[in-house]
Amino acid sequence: PVVINTDGTVSKVAASSPSIGSSSEFLDKSLGSTAIDYDENTQRVVLAIQHPDSPYRGQVYVGVVTASDNSVFWGSATNLHAGGTQQATPHKVIYDPNSQKTVILYDSSSTGSVKGYAVVGTVAGPGLGITFGTPVVFEDDGQAFHAEAVYDPVNEKIIAYKDAAGDGNGGYGKAVVGTVSGDVITFGSTYTFESAASWNMGISYDTAANKILIVYRDAGNSSYGTAIVGTVSGTTISFGTPAVFASGTTVYTAVSYNPKVGKHLIAYRDNSDSDVGKALMATVSGDTVTFGSTITFEGDFGAVSYQTPLYDSNREITVLFAVPETGGSPNYENAHAYIADIDGDTISIASTTAFNTNRNNTMFNATYDSSQARFVTAGRNNIVDGTNSSAAFVFDPGTNLFTDKPLALLCE
Repeated sequence: PVVINTDGTVSKVAASSPSIGSSSEFLDKSLGSTAIDYDENTQRVVLAIQHPDSPYRGQVYVGVVTASDNSVFWGSATNLHAGGTQQATPHKVIYDPNSQKTVILYDSSSTGSVKGYAVVGTVAGPGLGITFGTPVVFEDDGQAFHAEAVYDPVNEKIIAYKDAAGDGNGGYGKAVVGTVSGDVITFGSTYTFESAASWNMGISYDTAANKILIVYRDAGNSSYGTAIVGTVSGTTISFGTPAVFASGTTVYTAVSYNPKVGKHLIAYRDNSDSDVGKALMATVSGDTVTFGSTITFEGDFGAVSYQTPLYDSNREITVLFAVPETGGSPNYENAHAYIADIDGDTISIASTTAFNTNRNNTMFNATYDSSQARFVTAGRNNIVDGTNSSAAFVFDPGTNLFTDKPLALLCE
């Protein structure tokens, strides 16, 4: 196939296959948790982890991606909380393009009881460092478990939500709006969207509807996979009626919005169906959400975990990352990338790429670097024989004439 260029000449177009670079180790130990996002202003990747050694401090790395060899170079670690003298468990890194700051949500028991904190970070481009403002408590009555966040460009706010499992309410699903100003983030009132234990949450923002979509496991309704639409106005949030998308026990629930099709991709593990990985599309209209047909995107392994769908703004595709277990002995857990082919409410998997075959890729997380058109993943990268490390991988989805942005008129 060829394309007609803007000057009328013809050029041959060749597709390229997905590829993965070599591992970029940032810690020679098995980390405790990961959270990662991309800083558009400095074109850097920000990674927050929990160090595995006492006092289990939070640490933050800043990295720069090189597309030519699919690599990422990391700077030195910066302590996240109390100078690294106290425990901190990062849950989410979220970039605020309005303030050009990065916000990190994490738990810490530094005061004697576990609280949920948020802190504003400033990446010191063109270097690989980060500085922090003063941490702010947004969950004062228990652990901000499964804390997630998304940026609302209309209200220029960050919406954080969490399951405060220790708050005396049985871990109700809650949401709160945060506003960044300088090095400080302030929060409005907290709203409950589910009056039952809510787990394994994911959140996305719908640019067409100007709504947020939250997906979660509703322990008050047989642990069914559930979604709810939220409307933000200032620092207030109102919610529609919860809708079930999976009538079975769902875990590792996640969601990502695809603006090209105006729909959300939901991914989860179905514990009621042999722990396979499943996915479906969701459409928001007003305060309601409807769903397309569900597919099994991974059913050839013992179980599938760490579902992470992300949108590629350069290729206008959604890539779903997950970590299936091989089963048997030893039991490998290898990260995979699944490129989704979306047609309206229908989803299929166009290609699958395994990262490696002899590693345990757990505590997995990922983000998209739009300047380099690459995905960056991070987590444990342990060889099953006992060699422990924590590392990142850079994934290139390649080019495909049927899924990428059209360059011009195609002809044979």
